Amino acid sequence: MSGLGQTSISSSAVRMLNLTFIATILVVPLVQLVVGPGNRPGFGRLISLPGLQDSGRDSAGNNVLERILAVNSKLLKEIQLFEQRIEDESVLSRVLLGPTQHWMTRLTGVGNEQVYSGSDGWLFYRPDVDYITGPGFLDPAVLAKRADSGNEHARAPQPDPRKALRQFKRQLETRGIQLIVMPMPIKPMLRPEKLSSRYDDQPSVLQNVSYDRFKAELEAEGFLVFDVADSLFHREWRTSHSVFLKTDTHWSNLSVERTARQLSAFIHETAHLAPPDKVVYRFESDHVLNQGDLAAMLDMSGDKQLYGLEEVRTRRILQSDGALWEPTESADILLLGDSFTNIYSLPEMAWGDAAGLAEQLSFEMQRPIDRIARNADGAFATRQVLSRELAQGHDRLFGKKVVIWQFAVRELATGDWKRLPMQLSKSRDSRPQSVRPDGSGAEFMVRGEVRSASGMPPPGSVPYRNGITSVHVIDVQPIRGSKPADEIVVFMWGMRKNRLTHAARFKPGQLVELKLTRWSEVEAKYGRMARTELDDPEFVLIDLPTFWAEPLK
Repeated sequence: MSGLGQTSISSSAVRMLNLTFIATILVVPLVQLVVGPGNRPGFGRLISLPGLQDSGRDSAGNNVLERILAVNSKLLKEIQLFEQRIEDESVLSRVLLGPTQHWMTRLTGVGNEQVYSGSDGWLFYRPDVDYITGPGFLDPAVLAKRADSGNEHARAPQPDPRKALRQFKRQLETRGIQLIVMPMPIKPMLRPEKLSSRYDDQPSVLQNVSYDRFKAELEAEGFLVFDVADSLFHREWRTSHSVFLKTDTHWSNLSVERTARQLSAFIHETAHLAPPDKVVYRFESDHVLNQGDLAAMLDMSGDKQLYGLEEVRTRRILQSDGALWEPTESADILLLGDSFTNIYSLPEMAWGDAAGLAEQLSFEMQRPIDRIARNADGAFATRQVLSRELAQGHDRLFGKKVVIWQFAVRELATGDWKRLPMQLSKSRDSRPQSVRPDGSGAEFMVRGEVRSASGMPPPGSVPYRNGITSVHVIDVQPIRGSKPADEIVVFMWGMRKNRLTHAARFKPGQLVELKLTRWSEVEAKYGRMARTELDDPEFVLIDLPTFWAEPLK
């Protein structure tokens, strides 16, 4: 018994363990220094002293304490950004992360911090599961905690969806427009048995504990709520059709078509629309093979062998002239949507085109539909696009009778429900800003200083392989051609194929040289992609000229 709790280790073993420990500590920075890209700024340059000085000058008056606190806050933010940059740019991380995740999943069947592995090859997005299993999103303690969750990087979200919904409803009512609220069900609500066998006989849709109260409050206040969850959960439909894609966060093409039929009927029952002009939409079948976004998050090595490809047969909608469906800005129905609207419509998502929710609704109603859709941030993104257009004098609501606001239901618990202005500016030309008197567009070569940048989430942390970052640029000077403005907002690629770009690491005070194209010229191409936004609590940026930018260097 005297030997219990005692372990003898030889001196040679101790030396070997110590040497291994020291080597492990040293190898990572040595590899990074030897193999990493050259001309990488050092610690002193990454932490921007001019930025810190500006923080002190920007603070109130001669209050020394306030100036010190402002500089300290800026320093903490710079240190955190520096640490994040080291992690993002680590050579070993880039080389080993993908293959390690691939083999961990292949050998053990586990997911990662964002993806859960279910049965029969089904994958689930962690925020979707958290929405169902987490506390009620209307719980006062939850709302208070989220409202107080800001840090050096970003202000806290506006957590209560009811406030944004009420504001938007009032804004539309002043224009004589009806609002239809469309919370989009997510995968674990409808296919929980693929996540856990305890739900094999689940009799009803799984929901966050606050949802029924939320829906009842809205309907009591006169909101039109279109909730398709029960229809998609119906046993006969669920057992004979694939309600969701197995390895993706999004719904199946058949669910999109079923929902469009029911949404069409709902609009006919609740809205008073004039009969459409003679418009004939038809469809053709299309065959698509693709790997789901969740599989890509697990299989970041890119070989697509871990989960393989999924097959869908979509219904592409064609206009009367045979061209692929396009949104019609003069239509009396406007659909605001997120990636559930874009799936099967946005080619960059690789699930086909002209077969998304807007297209299917247009086909079912045999009338044109206008659409503003953007991947991610369904709580505010499309309203922000609409707000910006109105602020720039472009009346996107002209002639509208119905606005449908589709968002993933998880946004109720995680979204930033910003209250946004919907003021139509009369001081500008009502034409899109890309149109000049001669009808042509323009490119600008400029240099300027980064005032702020939105950055990007780490690759693999979100179900999007490509993303756009937003940058506020000041002191704009022409390199070639004319000067577009003293101060602008630009959108740039921040992530491409799960790799961060140089623009994702822009920081305040950095000088940049850019080739600019007016945003309205390329919005149809890039506007529906996932995009991080600048923190703009006073809405001062929303009225600035907006451009698409590419680095000159």
